[in-house]
Formats: sequence, C-alpha cells, structure tokens
Amino acid sequence: MDEIQRLAAQIAYHNRLYWDRHEPEISDQAYDALVLALQGLAPQHPILERLPEHRFGETVIHQRPMLSLAKAYALDEIEHWFESFNGAALV
Repeated sequence: MDEIQRLAAQIAYHNRLYWDRHEPEISDQAYDALVLALQGLAPQHPILERLPEHRFGETVIHQRPMLSLAKAYALDEIEHWFESFNGAALV
C-alpha cells in the first residue's frame, strides 16, 4: 500500500469513527494533519471531495456572523485570526 492509499484509508477510518460512531480516536489536529498530507500528495483524491465539510451545502443566514478559527491550534494563530478582524466582528 502506497502513502496515498494509506492516508485515504486512515481518513476514511477516522471519518467513520467520528461521524458514524461518535467515538474519535485522534484529535482534530491529528485528523487535519492526515487531510493536509493527502492534499499535498494527491489534491484531487476522491476521498477529499467526500469530506464532511464538502457534503453539507445548506446555506444559513445568521444574525451575527459565524466565524471560523481557520484551523488555528496555537495561541499565536488565534491572536493572528483575531487581529485580522480587529475584534469588530466579535462585538
């Protein structure tokens, strides 16, 4: 099994644990690292198109913006995210 197949199999396995069984074995950060690794090796891999963030296409309009931390894991990444909004969107 090559690296692309191994990564795709791991992602599929962890998707099932998280979404179907609600029993994740790894952190979100570790999962994201698997996805990033696969994207680096095979950006058009079919499993990437089936990731949950691609499956849900419903648009909802919120009274206040729903902001994403954009996969921020470290304090400096969160501070950078906050500074990019100048805090205005959070009040």
